[in-house]
Amino acid sequence: MLNENLTLPKIGKAPSLLLLAMAIIFVFVSQDPNIADQTLQTVLLQNLFFHNFIHPHFSIFQFLFILLIFYIFRQGRVTLANSTFVERTIVFATGINIIFLMVNPNNDTENPILGMPLLSDPSIYVSLLLMFALFLNRNKLLIVAILKKLFIYILWIAALRALMLLILFFIGFGNITFFGVTSTLMEEDTLILFVLTSGIFLVLYFIRKKKIYLVVWFIFLFVQLLSFRRSGTLSFFLVNLTILIVHYFYGFNARKKTIVFFVLPLLVFGFITIVGSYDSLPKKYQMYVSRYVGAFVDLPSNYEYASESRNEHLIQSNESVFYAIENLPFWGFGYGRSESRSRYNYKGNTGIHNAFYNLWEQFGLFYLFYTLIFIFIFISEALKTFKYRRKYPYDYLLIRTSVLAFVLIFWINSWVLMIHNIIGFKMVVIRLFLLSFLFYVTPSNYYLIKHKFRRFKIKL
Repeated sequence: MLNENLTLPKIGKAPSLLLLAMAIIFVFVSQDPNIADQTLQTVLLQNLFFHNFIHPHFSIFQFLFILLIFYIFRQGRVTLANSTFVERTIVFATGINIIFLMVNPNNDTENPILGMPLLSDPSIYVSLLLMFALFLNRNKLLIVAILKKLFIYILWIAALRALMLLILFFIGFGNITFFGVTSTLMEEDTLILFVLTSGIFLVLYFIRKKKIYLVVWFIFLFVQLLSFRRSGTLSFFLVNLTILIVHYFYGFNARKKTIVFFVLPLLVFGFITIVGSYDSLPKKYQMYVSRYVGAFVDLPSNYEYASESRNEHLIQSNESVFYAIENLPFWGFGYGRSESRSRYNYKGNTGIHNAFYNLWEQFGLFYLFYTLIFIFIFISEALKTFKYRRKYPYDYLLIRTSVLAFVLIFWINSWVLMIHNIIGFKMVVIRLFLLSFLFYVTPSNYYLIKHKFRRFKIKL
């Protein structure tokens, strides 16, 4: 049970600066391994903050989290006494998963310790320590206070970077040319993070009616559209559409519902008209339409942009599952075997866009089961939210919906994403923080957060 005090614990200047530094790294540093598609700045920042700090596989980012974990341990009290079954399950399952990773008989690393690749991925130990700090901490309001401050930093730093990206794009300094189009951003994990922040800004606009939030939302929209990358763009529309639907049913009065009821068909008709008028669109816009809808809708004559619109990732992903069931060993290929293993080949491509398949292929079936535990927990939280939707304060319901929509659509999208979006340390800790938000930010302490926000002159 949460101890619903009247005030949140104060976060001192030093830990606040630590959280600020972490937020900047979250937003400005990418873990996307597709180096060939990234700018020099992306590569330099990635090498600086995500690699080679003391140890080849340790990083400055991980070190900052160790400092945060130490702060949480010092301020709170880690104990099993007050933890729930779900909290204990998360920590226990993570420990078991790490053990399986280390004893995997297919591991083949250069410098094993006691016959095991104990230092092949130090981030898994930092993740486990973070779970102890978050889920077994007796002072849950301390976690809420940390989440509040970190989320504020991430929101506005993300808005700042999105604005910078848009300005750079329009003055001719966009990202690399991708399928003949200059992209605003090629960092897949950052574009996914922007989906989360855009949804929260849309919620803030619905709650507070401040135009600045809507302006920021449009900035994120254009960054996604002009990125020419589909995963982030599709997730953006699905997450924000989910928020809009919830707002329509629970936030609109009868008059507004009537307006939307008549306006929405016009927007759908406009979209259909644009697609139907594909041949008459300027070539530049034909490329964008082909990229985003050509894989799902038969366009009149988009043969010129067949390479941009093709999307065999779904077919590739579906076929990889049957291959996995018939051919992959329980243990996968283990650490150190990524280059020499015999991988599933789809039309000459061994980089299968299915994160779930890759979990089994690289680390074993047990890692896939471990991931499914988290999916089940998030689904449970979604069902809980739906069950109590009429009992929750409306603004709390909307923010909770934005988080759940983002996470659940992320899991669905992972069917055609690469594995780093699930196991990369940056995405792992985002997932843990969002899970902590769902666990510990309740209707009562949410209003404490609202009160605290006003001290930052950010009205919720």
